[in-house]
Amino acid sequence: RASATPHRRLLVTVGEMEPKTQPGTPAPRTAFMTKARMVDNAQALANEVSKAPGMSVSFVEYPDENHGSVVPFAISRGVRFALGAHSGSGSR
Repeated sequence: RASATPHRRLLVTVGEMEPKTQPGTPAPRTAFMTKARMVDNAQALANEVSKAPGMSVSFVEYPDENHGSVVPFAISRGVRFALGAHSGSGSR
C-alpha cells in the first residue's frame, strides 16, 4: 500500500572553505563571505527541510573545498543521488 505522504529527497552540499577567503581578498568580499554563513546556512536548511513529513535530506560538507572547487564533487554526488545510488545517509 502506498504511503499517503510522498517520499521526497533533497541533497544539500557545501564546501567547508566557503566562508574563508585567501590572503589579499578585498575587504568587502571578506565581509560578504563572513556574513553569508554558507556552511551554517546549508546545514540549517538541511535540518529544517528534514522536519517536513515524507522528506529525506542528505547534507554533505566537502573538506578543503570552496565555492568554486566544490562544483565537480557536488555534481558527481548529485547525479548519483538523483539516480538513486546515494544512500541518503547524510554523511559529512
